[in-house]
Amino acid sequence: MLWTASIEGGTLSNLERRLWRNKDLIDMAIDTDGNKVLHVVVGRGNNYFVKRILSFIVDKDLPTMTNGSRGTALHIAASVGNTKAACLLIKKNRGLLEIRDTEG
Repeated sequence: MLWTASIEGGTLSNLERRLWRNKDLIDMAIDTDGNKVLHVVVGRGNNYFVKRILSFIVDKDLPTMTNGSRGTALHIAASVGNTKAACLLIKKNRGLLEIRDTEG
């Protein structure tokens, strides 16, 4: 996948460079579960990446960035206990608190 090497290798500069060239990539699924890059970095607990990726996302677009089970990055943060990412996400858009995934 396009993002996997950048995320796993920790090469933030490569990831950011790709996003600057094509901001539409931020909303592309990068795995078979439909997760976006934001879902993955939140799940891995890399909150520095989370902050940087959030800088590429318009606040109002954040709730529409869901995976295959309609889960947002906030759902991922809650499921893995990443409270720092949860705070960053809620600060960006409190509307995330109202979104239900397929499990309710």
